[in-house]
Amino acid sequence: TGASERGRGHGLGLTVAQGQAGVLGARPTFANAPDGGAIATLDLAPERPEGPEGPRRPEGPKRPEGPRRPAAAD
Repeated sequence: TGASERGRGHGLGLTVAQGQAGVLGARPTFANAPDGGAIATLDLAPERPEGPEGPRRPEGPKRPEGPRRPAAAD
């Protein structure tokens, strides 16, 4: 967003993102980038097969191995 667009939100974006990630069994994390801007990471749990009791919820987030890459933002 440009400078003229900043401050016009209602502050709900991160709350909505966290709620939607929870529905998916994922975990979002947010941080400030060293040179300005933001870093958003979404840790997704592996897909589990459905059993007779229906879909199972993930036991907890697992961090992927290897280097982490920040999401691109325009």
